[in-house]
Amino acid sequence: MFKAYGDESGTFDHRFQSVAIVSGEDYMINELRKKLRNEINEKGIQELKFYEIKGYQSPKAKVARQFINYTIREFAHYKRIRIDVVTLGCPQF
Repeated sequence: MFKAYGDESGTFDHRFQSVAIVSGEDYMINELRKKLRNEINEKGIQELKFYEIKGYQSPKAKVARQFINYTIREFAHYKRIRIDVVTLGCPQF
């Protein structure tokens, strides 16, 4: 089984818009999800939204860095998952 998760960034009134997709075999995505969920639970955070991060040392910033480390270094680097990002430049108004 294959899974894919996506999220968008930006709005039509900003300069750039992006969409990112993380995809992979079901068991790899589930393993990544467990690691990320454990990190959130250990820090007592209900949900992580990157736009809410305030300050480098905040608990949410630490979890965000750990998310990136897990996702890139432990999964994408070894081709256990795939990350695709498309960014479009929007004209200035």
